Amino acid sequence: MLNIHLSKCLDQIAEQTGWGSYENWTHPQFVVLSTQIFQKCGVMISVTSLKRIFGKIKSEHEPQKETRNALARFVGYADWNDFVKHTPIAFQETATKTNAKTRKSRKKLLLISSLFIVFLSVVIFFVYRDKPVDFSSVYFEGKYLSGSSPHTVVFDYDIRSVRDSIFIDLDDSFSDTRREYLSPDHQTITHHYLLPDLYRVSLMNNGKAIRTTHVNLYTNGWQCYFGYNNLKNFFPIDIEKSDFLLGICPDSIFKTGLVRKDEDIIMKYRLVKDFGVNGGHFSMKATVKDSRKLETMHCFFASFVIHGDSGKVSVSFTSEDCIHKAWIKYGDVKLEGKYHDLSVLATDFNRLQNLEISVSNQRLNVKIGDSLRYSQPTGIKIGSIRALLFDTTPSGVLKTFELTD
Repeated sequence: MLNIHLSKCLDQIAEQTGWGSYENWTHPQFVVLSTQIFQKCGVMISVTSLKRIFGKIKSEHEPQKETRNALARFVGYADWNDFVKHTPIAFQETATKTNAKTRKSRKKLLLISSLFIVFLSVVIFFVYRDKPVDFSSVYFEGKYLSGSSPHTVVFDYDIRSVRDSIFIDLDDSFSDTRREYLSPDHQTITHHYLLPDLYRVSLMNNGKAIRTTHVNLYTNGWQCYFGYNNLKNFFPIDIEKSDFLLGICPDSIFKTGLVRKDEDIIMKYRLVKDFGVNGGHFSMKATVKDSRKLETMHCFFASFVIHGDSGKVSVSFTSEDCIHKAWIKYGDVKLEGKYHDLSVLATDFNRLQNLEISVSNQRLNVKIGDSLRYSQPTGIKIGSIRALLFDTTPSGVLKTFELTD
């Protein structure tokens, strides 16, 4: 017989999916549910485990704590304890109509059983709510952690002593598997990185990093890649030699035959090395222009990422008619033009604009020309700067660039 709270949780899941009574579910629906839970909660519950929980496969065991937490989060609660707290038990008669005496006995038995379950849940909550998981025996080490891109890294691990779900965060936004569940049955996982950068790879449990290492994929000077239509595939292309430090002739992109002129193209310039500059007090100055040679409807932007071995600062400047493309990101602060008025980061890029991003006295300052556009305390540690990233449209050019301590 199911735990009453678990039964109620399963009923809510069935209602949320809109598939009707889970007693009639078939294998494909459990496959879809497993994927939906992972995408929403970051916890992988196998199809077999879901079938046990929903009674398709006979089992005498209750789901583990992390599994119950994931089920509760899937229907909108913080965790299992929050679900129990906000889901009172209604002690209703569940027996079939036989006779008055039988119904009364069963109701009494159900009441006692329910009270016992609630009592036991409260006891378990207070006993285990602050009990930390012991990760001291977890092993995690990377091999081939430096090189040039594209590059494959090997991660060895041993998490057999931990019953909670462990994930590896690969810090790779250009991959479909940025975050991946680690099976205790395996001890090695590999990942192929396409673009040069500094990647901070972590083992994660309940949103917290328990082990961390870095992958350094260096460049020989500035390197450039282009992609289109928000796809995660990027292709190397030679930087055009001109009066500008960085720039690409749009025709050279179209000659590759990979893109058309009506597609949304993004250029990614990368410079990855040990700059010898402390991210706690630095100044990055750049002169940027939109040297548009083709009339398009695309929005111009120029975004910079200053990436250190323990944190990063990201700022995107835009043309005056495209402020939705602006953003400022550092630490837990994520201001995006879609949800905030960031017109302070917009200017006329039809002419050269002097841009500056600096950190001093634990404060982030952003300037356009001599005008201070943004200034706030950071409270973050960037560490030693290892990578500089410049993203823009095909018409974006960089005239000058300077990074100083």
